[in-house]
Order: sequence, then C-alpha cells, then structure tokens
Amino acid sequence: MPQLKIAFSPKFKRNYKKMTLQEQGMIKAAIGKMVLNPFAGGLKTKKYYSRPATFESRVNIKIRILWRFTNKNEIILDEVGYHDIL
Repeated sequence: MPQLKIAFSPKFKRNYKKMTLQEQGMIKAAIGKMVLNPFAGGLKTKKYYSRPATFESRVNIKIRILWRFTNKNEIILDEVGYHDIL
C-alpha cells in the first residue's frame, strides 16, 4: 500500500488544539501509523456505524480518530476526541 495523503477537517483541527501536548504527541504518532497503513493492528481500526463510510482508529484507550477515504490514496481526518463523546 502506498503512503497515504492526509487531510484535516476544521473540526479535527479545533479538537486537536484542545488536547494536551502529551495527547497531541500520541495523536501525531497514530497519524504516522495511519499514513503507512490505516488498518495497522495497533490502531484497532473498525467501521464507525453511526456514519456511512467512516472509520474509527484508536490513539489510546481514551482517544479516537474518526476518518474516511476521500479517494484511493487520501484520507480525511474528520474528528479526534475522547471515546465517550464520539
């Protein structure tokens, strides 16, 4: 699988800025894995059934990223936040 391009939604950017620096570092690390393979084992990616064509990937036990494919080689990160509010 070729390296994916990443786009960020305004909502993702807004929520990312609200995270602590430590959480932001973990999110960056997860995005680094997603670029190479969004279905890598550590991300525990699965379909997000509340929204069509959307996936959920795990940053850690608390934080999730919601994303979707925009085309074959690009994904858009829609939201980032705590598991209990997504």
